[in-house]
Amino acid sequence: MVKAITIFFCVLSTSLLAKDYSKEIDTIIAKDLISKKVEMPMVASSFVFVRRAYLDIVGRIPTYKETISFLKKPDRAKLIEDLQNSQGYTENMFNFYADLLRIKRKLSNNAKDFFDIEYNLDKQAKVLENFLKSHN
Repeated sequence: MVKAITIFFCVLSTSLLAKDYSKEIDTIIAKDLISKKVEMPMVASSFVFVRRAYLDIVGRIPTYKETISFLKKPDRAKLIEDLQNSQGYTENMFNFYADLLRIKRKLSNNAKDFFDIEYNLDKQAKVLENFLKSHN
């Protein structure tokens, strides 16, 4: 029961409460740069963007095939969404929080079980979220 409730709240927080804040953030940054009399930086090229997106979201550089695929159809929003729904994102976030919490490689059985459950819940929440999106 607890597992189902956790999955429900994960999906609820990511899909129903999600809002695109990118324009608001751009406006705040632009106002700050104008007040400091600094020029707005240029938009990154598609080649630079795909590399940065992979490094930031999944923690690795893209393969040649992934880069060429993106450069043929440079849809930035789709790339970000695809990367956030990937196994690489889950692993990167797990590693980030494991480092943040200073989790050692050799965990006691209780700690290992806890992180295995959290890792699997994240994967299950993504499956449920994709199912709900496809049935809307």
